[in-house]
Amino acid sequence: MVRKPAAAGKDLHLKWPRAETPTHYITMGLNDDLNACATLAVREMIDFLMTEKHLSATTPTCLSSVAADLHITELVDGNKGVHMMLPKSIFTGESGTGDKNPHEKRRRAAGVAVRRAVAVLRP
Repeated sequence: MVRKPAAAGKDLHLKWPRAETPTHYITMGLNDDLNACATLAVREMIDFLMTEKHLSATTPTCLSSVAADLHITELVDGNKGVHMMLPKSIFTGESGTGDKNPHEKRRRAAGVAVRRAVAVLRP
């Protein structure tokens, strides 16, 4: 399922397609080199997290490295593609602190998301 972004009236200037399922956010990268595809998909996820989730510059990198998965999209006839999937479930927690400052709320929510993603990965 692909849906229009919330800011559909704005000019988003996306470099690559993005997708959203009921459970994941998905970014993509296409190139002749599979490593370049992976790099593009990761960069697009970081850009998505910064622009749509309003996370600071370092948090999306940490969050992507612990919570997102890279998958091969296409590997035939010289065409190569990679997509990155980030589960929406890591964003469901609220800090419960009652902060009125939206930047502080986002910072705390990002911290909760990173801690939740790390906890899921621990044995």
